[in-house]
Amino acid sequence: MKQLTLFILFFFATKFIFAQNDRSFKNGDIIRVENNIDIRNGKPDSSYFFNRTDSVFNYLEGGYKYKVQGFNVDSNEYKITAIPFKTLSENKSKKMVDRRPLYLDQQFYVSKNELEENATKIEDIPKLTIGILYLPFRIRPQGEWAFEQSFNIGATAAYHIGGHCYIQIGSQIGSTILTNSNTKKEISEDINMTTLSLVGGIMYEHNKAQFGLYFGFDLINNQEAYEWKYHKKPWFTLGIGYDIFKLSTKKVSN
Repeated sequence: MKQLTLFILFFFATKFIFAQNDRSFKNGDIIRVENNIDIRNGKPDSSYFFNRTDSVFNYLEGGYKYKVQGFNVDSNEYKITAIPFKTLSENKSKKMVDRRPLYLDQQFYVSKNELEENATKIEDIPKLTIGILYLPFRIRPQGEWAFEQSFNIGATAAYHIGGHCYIQIGSQIGSTILTNSNTKKEISEDINMTTLSLVGGIMYEHNKAQFGLYFGFDLINNQEAYEWKYHKKPWFTLGIGYDIFKLSTKKVSN
């Protein structure tokens, strides 16, 4: 069991590190260009976007958002298109020039190195979301590593930290069985006791499938009367779900 726990921790850590270090973009990514970047000239209706007084406007201005439409391995270039612009009356920045005729309905070709150095991916998922988390069992590392099945459900907040990874924290209401083997005080019969649990963990999400490693501790009422040996003691567990946390796509615009 300890080896399995270490493997799961290593898996999540590896996924997180690679997600942070990978600066490449894939088809469908929404990106923001931070600085002016050069584009390759080509056909007037596709590769460059503005021709005024016989001069070609052959760069993209920083500060706007684009969608990656593909990558050409032979030329080592990304093909990108501009995200739709708001009208001037809707644009809070009150820009004096309507950029829509310059950018829309155009395809731009940018070298791989230049785009990756001057653009960042916009995560199309909310930073913070809330969902219902159900954990059907606990693994308690005290003593002989007890395995306990129990009913626990509650609200959990998930915060996106990068890539496909989320930090989660929340609370749950559940139940546990008090017996003479897990209490210091002798009881005449087993007792079904309500528990309050504080939960934290890390979740990995891919294509709406969600995998989590969680830890926490439980509290019961009237602990003095029973001296339950797991009161405020740590436990951990695994969670698997599908689209439990609604990580919906955000609509973006320039």
